[in-house]
Amino acid sequence: MTRILGFALLVALTCQSVDAAPACEASKAKLSRFLGSLPHGCAKNSDCTGRYARGEGCFPAVVANKKAWTSKTSERIAELQSKISESCPPRHERGPCAPIPFEAACVSGLCLDTKLSAP
Repeated sequence: MTRILGFALLVALTCQSVDAAPACEASKAKLSRFLGSLPHGCAKNSDCTGRYARGEGCFPAVVANKKAWTSKTSERIAELQSKISESCPPRHERGPCAPIPFEAACVSGLCLDTKLSAP
């Protein structure tokens, strides 16, 4: 009996994860599109900054123009991160990550992470 209940629970959890996968991926894609739409234009290095905003650990910072990081932007990011938390199953296999160091700089008129793009 216990074996049957354990199998039923495993099947239920697996089905829930499979059902959640499209919603999870859609939520992540919405956040990525939003972050990609932030202004990246710059004239000097001090125009640029980065933030850890992807909604999951272990991802590099998002580098953009400092003016992009308004309270309205932060609210929208929090809303999109919340959707990811709601639609994605928790990942227990990976522990907390150390932030990936970044260096925001203005390169050819665009804010870039020069540590990420370094060879």
